[in-house]
Formats: sequence, structure tokens, C-alpha cells
Amino acid sequence: TTRAAAKAAMAPAGPRRAWALKAGSVKSLRLKELPPANRPGYGEVLVDVKCIGLNFADVFSVLGLYSATPKGEFVPGLEFSGVVREVGASGVAAESVEFASEEARRRAERESADLRPGDKVSGVVRFGAYCTSVLAPAHQLRKIPTGWTLAQGAAFNVQALTVWYGLQALGNVKPGQVVLVHSCAGGCGLLALQILQKIGAKAIGTVGSSSKVSVVVERFPGYMSDARVVVRAKKPKDYAAQLRGALKAMGE
Repeated sequence: TTRAAAKAAMAPAGPRRAWALKAGSVKSLRLKELPPANRPGYGEVLVDVKCIGLNFADVFSVLGLYSATPKGEFVPGLEFSGVVREVGASGVAAESVEFASEEARRRAERESADLRPGDKVSGVVRFGAYCTSVLAPAHQLRKIPTGWTLAQGAAFNVQALTVWYGLQALGNVKPGQVVLVHSCAGGCGLLALQILQKIGAKAIGTVGSSSKVSVVVERFPGYMSDARVVVRAKKPKDYAAQLRGALKAMGE
């Protein structure tokens, strides 16, 4: 029951376990025991991690190829899902989370009111997700939709936010515009098509093999067709001809 889940979530937190390393080689990744997490302050939420996401950015950070990688030993991980253990109370100073700005702090404080112990959430952090518990700003957490698994919640945010940022914040895509989506059968590609369809924009997608065309067409009936999914040719001249053909098929 919800009451039982909340009671279990409020049980005293013990030592944490986390994967940690100094950037440079994945071989140095070690499972370590860490002290219990601090109690959350106002705007902070303590989450028991159940699933984590693994992305290119995680690999780059472990190898030391990501400019934002912390110096010295650190715990990787940018996205996760889990169960809320504790929500910081009003009046308790938030000392564990480094907020990006004062506005971010105020937003976290406001949004913490919507979370309760026992809630299933997904979230993003600036490293540290590969741990049994995470202290996160409340505004970087979202309740997992009904019907989603914890694994789905952990695998959604980084790809979805990457695509949204590219299409909306940078691209400012409008209804009726045509957008070329590379690797459209992949995680970011499928989310890009879904967002473009919702916006009302048109899409041409590229894939690396013919076996992926049906994946895209069947996922987006009435939106994507064989003519709008291009199996990319190796020669630039041939690839350009493919795109012209796709545009023509769209009436562009």
C-alpha cells in the first residue's frame, strides 16, 4: 500500500554503496561503501536508487573525455530512477546540493511540495547517480507515469532532454518545418520523431540499414513512410539524391 511504502521509505538510511573511480580507465571502477547520505534540506530530496541510465556522456566521463568530469575520484551517473525516502522540510537549510542559481533553488523548494516518501521518481543529477541513494534538487525529479517501469524511468531523461534542447531551445522548430533526423531508429531519434510529430513538423529520417526502416514506419503509422526513411548511402552524391527524393515524396 502507499502508506506501507511511505513507512518503509522513511526507515533509517544506512551506509551507501557506489561505483567510483578517477577518470581515465573503466578498469579503475570500484564498488565502494560510503557514509549515509545527509538529511535533505528544503528543496532537496533523498531518493533510494533502483535503476540507472548508461549514456555516451557516462562513458566519456569515465574515460576522462568529457570536459565537465570532476577532478579526482568521483561517482559517475547522470540519470536514475528510484523511490523517495525523504523530502527536505521547509526551514531546514539545503547544504548538500549545489544549485545552479538562486532561481533554481526557489523552484526546487516550490516543487518539493509535490513529492512524498514512497513516490516513484526519475531524475537527473550532475554525476553521482551510480549510488544506492542520491540527494537531488526537487525540480530535477519527476514522478514516473503510471504504467512505466523503473527501468523506463531511468532511461528516459537524458535522451529526451537532449532531443528537446536541440529541437526547441536551439532549433526553435515550428509546425510545418522539415527536419532531418539522423539515426532515427535509435533512442534519441525515435524521441525526436515523437516530438516533431507532436509539434506538427515534418521529418525525414536516416538509418544505417534497411532492417530499421520498418521499425520507424511501424512506430509512426501515418507520420513516417518508407519514402521518408532513408538508408544512408556511403557516397555524398548518392546521399544528396536520396534526400532530394525524400523531399519530393513529401511535396517539398
